[in-house]
Amino acid sequence: MTEDDAIAKSVIGDFVASSESYLNTDSATGYAKQKDSFLGHRAVTHSKELVGPDGENNNQAEEFNFRYDRAEKGIYLNIEAKYLLDYAVEIAFRSDTRRLPNGTQLQIALNMALSVGPSQFWRGFTHGRHRTLEPLRPVPRPAPSSGPMKGRHPISSANGRPPR
Repeated sequence: MTEDDAIAKSVIGDFVASSESYLNTDSATGYAKQKDSFLGHRAVTHSKELVGPDGENNNQAEEFNFRYDRAEKGIYLNIEAKYLLDYAVEIAFRSDTRRLPNGTQLQIALNMALSVGPSQFWRGFTHGRHRTLEPLRPVPRPAPSSGPMKGRHPISSANGRPPR
């Protein structure tokens, strides 16, 4: 996906308290129209500098993207676009708790998992009920399943072949 005006507006509108925030970005043009709804817009041109003269940077976002890229190459076996938000949440948790002992990380994860109730997104996953939409901004798009169909084998024993 590209960082265009429509996507930036949708993400910012849903996730950012813009009236009380500064917008720190790189020099991508997709954020230019969004700057008026913030206290200020500070941009960094990465070809010239990592941090601007007033301390503006987007290094936290770059660090998150680096961790996400490393996880994609080293942790996950089969990434599907419709689950990218869940991967992002896991990587954010790993990043936020990276300096804590493993036992503390486990306590935090279990506390969160056991206090939120049944998941509407993951309920029935092991029974073949998978997501059908990729949660994109500004509009979700259909996301077909990859891999073999779940459930009974299409060739039954009535055809002369036993099911697998």
